[in-house]
Amino acid sequence: NDVRTVWVGAIRVVIAELGNAMRGYLHKAGRFLEAKQVRKFFMLHNDCLTYHSDLHKTSIISGLRMFSGKTTVETEGPKTLIMKTNLRDNKFWKLRAENEEERDKWVNAIREKVAKLGFMEVDYENTKVDDISKESLHSGFLSVRPKSGNVEWEDRFFMLTETELYQFEDDSSMAPEHVYVLSPNCSVFETKLQEHSFEFVTNSKVLHTQGENAEVTAGWIKKLREAI
Repeated sequence: NDVRTVWVGAIRVVIAELGNAMRGYLHKAGRFLEAKQVRKFFMLHNDCLTYHSDLHKTSIISGLRMFSGKTTVETEGPKTLIMKTNLRDNKFWKLRAENEEERDKWVNAIREKVAKLGFMEVDYENTKVDDISKESLHSGFLSVRPKSGNVEWEDRFFMLTETELYQFEDDSSMAPEHVYVLSPNCSVFETKLQEHSFEFVTNSKVLHTQGENAEVTAGWIKKLREAI
């Protein structure tokens, strides 16, 4: 009954969020021919903007652009907005609304989402181990399941602060391999993938990792839960 209550509550929250979400048709400029604009159905989420072929096929995502603390939205002319990632990829979407009022609603809605989101993983790519050593709540080596599917897990150095979990190749690295931004939506729990393994889930990433022993794993799980 308790599990059912939790699920019902979570579903109601999602439905409420969807009801208040910004959505509608916009014209998207083509990748190579700016003059060619295609009408797509767009949906604004807490951490991204997606587009779909039409209103009735929102379960199929045709395109997605994640937000970060560096995301900006500019206006051009009476109907156009330009959303930029401002990252190394230099990607942007140029979108046209039916009128200026509709365009401004999209601009304000996206800016509000970005402001609430705060910084994400991509905003910490130049952070060094020494830069956060004084802020660290917990640190140490853990084994990480490789994405390549190799059987042998790889050792990595982790540092936990009040707002992020940093993953480095070792304890003298000049930049993190990954940064996991903490929020109340994060979760951490033990798994059976390996002995003493556990999983850490954020809004945009999943980390499968393993402590050297049960005590190390329990310590990390405790510290992560306290931080989120």
